[in-house]
Amino acid sequence: MYFGWIVRMGRAGVLCALLALASCASVVPRSHLVDKEELTRVILKQFPLQKEHGIFHLALSAPQVTLRPESNRVTFASDYEVKSILGGVLRGRFESSSDLRYDPTQHAVVLVRPELEHVDVEGQGKLPEPLKGLVNLTMAEFMKDYPLHSFPPGEPSFAGVELDITGITVEPDGVRLKLSPKQQSGKQD
Repeated sequence: MYFGWIVRMGRAGVLCALLALASCASVVPRSHLVDKEELTRVILKQFPLQKEHGIFHLALSAPQVTLRPESNRVTFASDYEVKSILGGVLRGRFESSSDLRYDPTQHAVVLVRPELEHVDVEGQGKLPEPLKGLVNLTMAEFMKDYPLHSFPPGEPSFAGVELDITGITVEPDGVRLKLSPKQQSGKQD
């Protein structure tokens, strides 16, 4: 028996074993901060982004990520250029915001429920509704379930303990992932 010394030591052995287990549990990190710089690096890898939609060509560039702790959302802004095969070009900047969730199938923190906050048009006022719809559709396609931070398979883990992400909080300096030891399903031998 591997733990025969516990039995021989009686209550003191059980107490020592429990203290050892408790100290191991307290070593497992309870959270992980994905800083704003890392989030920005992930977004920058995807740009410039170009999409065709009907008679329009949309190009997005110069992305910027802003953290909004007060609403627990991430804001994404980008320059855009819309060209029509009928002629004409519109340029400007748009901003959208999104909630975050952990997607275990992608092993990633992803964007969910993107919302177009506003669209500025260079040299004009308001963006025409058909083009605003195009920008909104393209932005929603691009951002829905977009991974902001990915983990390799088997992660997150610490010292051989697999961890679950049980909460996500947007903070001023990054996105904090709340971690807890993964609940193992009971296997019978």
